[in-house]
Amino acid sequence: MNLPHFGSASRVVAAEPDPAMRRKMAAKQPGAPVPVQLTGDAAKELQHLDASFDAVAFTLVLCTVTDPGRALAKARRVLRPGGRLIVLEHVRGTGSLARWQDRLTHCGPS
Repeated sequence: MNLPHFGSASRVVAAEPDPAMRRKMAAKQPGAPVPVQLTGDAAKELQHLDASFDAVAFTLVLCTVTDPGRALAKARRVLRPGGRLIVLEHVRGTGSLARWQDRLTHCGPS
């Protein structure tokens, strides 16, 4: 459901390990405003080069990832210096993830 919002990107690499969700995304690919490459990578197993992306977006997924810290570390690895990490989550984590979310909640522009 996010593909229409990536209109200013030159391309999108979408990592979706769940085959059913990947099929749903593939069905929406033709209507995307930019080229989309679908991969079966899990967030914690991104196979891309270091510093190869301008932005990484996690949308409504960190609550289902078994190791969110590892997923975020992989995102950091593939982000270029000064790149953007975008997180949209619908639940509050627990423990260190909750503290991380609380810190980021207060980092946005005033």
